[in-house]
Amino acid sequence: DVRCAAFHPNASLVASGSDDASVRVWDVQNAECVRLLCRKGHGGGVCCIAFSHGGAFLCSGGEDCAVLLWKLKEGRLLSRLATHSRPVWCVGFSMEDACLVSAGADCALAVWDVRAAAEADADADEAPGHADPDTKFLVSKLYTKFTPLLAAKFSRTNLIVAAGPFTQAASKPR
Repeated sequence: DVRCAAFHPNASLVASGSDDASVRVWDVQNAECVRLLCRKGHGGGVCCIAFSHGGAFLCSGGEDCAVLLWKLKEGRLLSRLATHSRPVWCVGFSMEDACLVSAGADCALAVWDVRAAAEADADADEAPGHADPDTKFLVSKLYTKFTPLLAAKFSRTNLIVAAGPFTQAASKPR
């Protein structure tokens, strides 16, 4: 089953994430799968997906607690970004595609340096294991007290807006 989908900025492609841990890129006009991004992919279902504003990158978050950053043109995994301890439910790029935000069930919001990840990949093209779980591109990690984050996005002015459910347990003093 498909869990999430996102349109490419030029609207000619749509990406989908599925329960089978696959990320697929589809041609909208022909309804054909043009890329299957699953090599060294997620270890569980894909919960969220987003294209960069410039269309060069695609990121996905999953039940395996990882955020995967892909270079779309080559269909290549740039980095497996790992800092979450529970499933990742939302991902999004900053307006200039310099940063990526991820958030989810662990009540944490992480900000990643996309440019550094892309540059490191260019330098490490021939180095084995460059797609292993990585926190070196982590810029910042913020926590809520008790609120899992269902949505997190950058605004047009690059402020991060995040939302999650209010629960009675969270409102009781300890």
